[in-house]
Amino acid sequence: MRLVGHGEHDDARYVDPALKSAPLGQDCLQISEAFIQSQGWASAEELATWREELQAEVDETAAKVRREPPPDPAEEEWLALSESQLSDNFAAA
Repeated sequence: MRLVGHGEHDDARYVDPALKSAPLGQDCLQISEAFIQSQGWASAEELATWREELQAEVDETAAKVRREPPPDPAEEEWLALSESQLSDNFAAA
C-alpha cells in the first residue's frame, strides 16, 4: 500500500492520517528491529553492525554493476515476462 504520494508534486493528503500512524504505516525495518531486540535475538549494536555490513555489500555490488558495460539491445534476448513459459502462454492468449 502506498502511504506517500506518487511523486514530489503529490503530498498524499488523501491518505488518512490514522492509517499513516497505524502499525501498517510505520517503517517495517524499525518495527522488525524493535521486535528482534524485544525477543533478545540481537542487540542494538549487533543490528547496527549488520546494517553496516549489508550497506557495504549493497554499495560494493552497485559499484560493480556500474562498471559493467551496458547491454546491447541488438544482442539481448529480452522478455517482459521473466519465464519463457509465462510469455509463451501470454502470447497465445
